[in-house]
Amino acid sequence: MDRNNDVPLAFGAQGEDAKPIKAIGFDFWWTLARIVRDGQFWTNAAVGGVVEPLLLIKSEMGLADSVMLNHKFIDAKLVHHWCTTHVQGSMKEYLQQLADELHASGIECHVTPAAIERLKEITDQERKDFHIFPDVPETLKTLKEQGYLLAVMPNASEFESVMYRRSKMFSQYIDHAFWSYELGLAKPDPRYFEAVLSKLGIKPEEFLFVDDQPANLIAARKLGIRVVRIEREGKVLSNEIASTVADIPVIKNVAELVEGLRLGKY
Repeated sequence: MDRNNDVPLAFGAQGEDAKPIKAIGFDFWWTLARIVRDGQFWTNAAVGGVVEPLLLIKSEMGLADSVMLNHKFIDAKLVHHWCTTHVQGSMKEYLQQLADELHASGIECHVTPAAIERLKEITDQERKDFHIFPDVPETLKTLKEQGYLLAVMPNASEFESVMYRRSKMFSQYIDHAFWSYELGLAKPDPRYFEAVLSKLGIKPEEFLFVDDQPANLIAARKLGIRVVRIEREGKVLSNEIASTVADIPVIKNVAELVEGLRLGKY
């Protein structure tokens, strides 16, 4: 099919039978932004956001012994509650609700003054060390001008969202922000993606999702969402994990999306 160059990219590069991509959703950490401390990337390898708050909760809220007994079980629940707890209040109130939710999940922990103070220190430091990847602003501007609806889809706490909300660049180009703590759902839960599609009012095949986490991409693709894996420098998957998403297109930065979309790769 010959493409008319006057047709907006959002509606012109998908082939005869494919529905056009109308919206693009981006993960946040290691896709659009990062934490840089002392010249080094500083973020955890398993979930969106940084690992230090989770380590703090383990050490300061009495979870260390439990973690030794059942590491993966505890981590999964910690990650879930960290990303989905929504309290419009103080750090103490946030940690208390987090502790209550963990308790309801069968995990005993308690809030201490030290935990409150350390978590505040950590989140304050994160905000100072927050950086947007250099290829992001111009790419978002281009995609916005080409007619795509743009969304950010972070697994993150409400305290981490402050960094995003302070950036004028995001407010200028991003149409919707789907924070896990606001939805009460986190990737890779299929209900998270279903909620995003519902709020955007589009079909799965009209949506392109960009993330660095294989589990999130696999979950989205099962719903019929088009997916692209981003592999930033400094964040490379092991061969074993990479093999699970070997058939998913890979980009090294979000700027590559523009050419890929023009060529109808996705």
